[in-house]
Amino acid sequence: TLQDTREQIVDSLSAYQMTSILEGVTIRGTGAKLKALNRHLAGKTGTTNDNKDGWFIGFSPDLVVGTYVGFDEPRTVGKRETVATVALPIFYDIMQEALKDTPNEPFRIPEGIKLVRINHTTGKPALPSDKAVILSVVREDKINDVLETLKEKFEKIKNGNGIAYTISMQSVIGVSIYQFLSNNKTKKDGGNNG
Repeated sequence: TLQDTREQIVDSLSAYQMTSILEGVTIRGTGAKLKALNRHLAGKTGTTNDNKDGWFIGFSPDLVVGTYVGFDEPRTVGKRETVATVALPIFYDIMQEALKDTPNEPFRIPEGIKLVRINHTTGKPALPSDKAVILSVVREDKINDVLETLKEKFEKIKNGNGIAYTISMQSVIGVSIYQFLSNNKTKKDGGNNG
């Protein structure tokens, strides 16, 4: 067995939360065309102003690929060209070839992660009868914080002088990821988290 001696720069729980968010891009977002590959993939699209560049950085559990489309001298790649029409198809073709004849392995879920069923439309915990359900990733060590935050928000709705809040579990998780990364940066750089 090979031992990995590289320095770990982010904890596995936060890394998996980000992976899950980026996997959502390939399922429900700008990279949804990748669903046709029937593979576990994640990634992020990007298109610059005036469609001068388009890129897609994506990965499977064992392979990372970046695609970029643009010109050396900045000019538009096409009036209606976006990542979905220029960079994503290149990524698609590369991954289709690179992953053929390999098992479709899911992303590895580290210990300490809880998958919570969320209604994608309302952002609330899903009911057994809900159809639009996603699995949201929560750190077990943060689950009480997440639940307390939701409870506080829903109490404000219940008692709230006509003020309504729309709460999404994803936004609560995103805040906890940001707080984790900010806290780690603060510890490493002596207090400057900007």
